[in-house]
Amino acid sequence: MLVVQGVDCEHDPADLAITHETIGLVRRAVARLPKRERRVLVSCVFHHKKLKEVGERMKITIERVRQIQQRAIRLLHDDPYLIWKVFDD
Repeated sequence: MLVVQGVDCEHDPADLAITHETIGLVRRAVARLPKRERRVLVSCVFHHKKLKEVGERMKITIERVRQIQQRAIRLLHDDPYLIWKVFDD
């Protein structure tokens, strides 16, 4: 079984290509985030750090970490390049 970033692509090479492209799009979108939002999002979502741990490392409250994380998610959601590329046929 061929698995790329948790996706089984063994049966359809097109799935593998789409998965690689999608991963690249998300990485570039995350890279465009402001530094603080990128740091919080990567720590919480990709490295599975708890809000408390991220807050302690950044010397901010848990609530502030949550707010920054939500802003990062909104920015990704509103990224016109990411949306355009994902839905481009």
